Amino acid sequence: MASTTSPAARRDAMRWVPVPEELFQATLKVRVQVQKQLQMRPDLSVVIGAMLVRALETEGLADAVTRHAIAQLQRSVEATVEP
Repeated sequence: MASTTSPAARRDAMRWVPVPEELFQATLKVRVQVQKQLQMRPDLSVVIGAMLVRALETEGLADAVTRHAIAQLQRSVEATVEP
């Protein structure tokens, strides 16, 4: 059965989050891999959604996010300190 929800309504239900360029480019590479398997280009929201679902199933995700946040903060602090 086809969805009766319009594309505009689906977009309105989505959240928009800024993503660092290098992570965005890595996600585009995943989309290309999926495109080769499906022989069609999936919407980027489908790719990111699948990645988030998989990440949420990963044990220790909160610890990984904490380590990533600390590393980002350290890089930010190091960038502001003059040599």
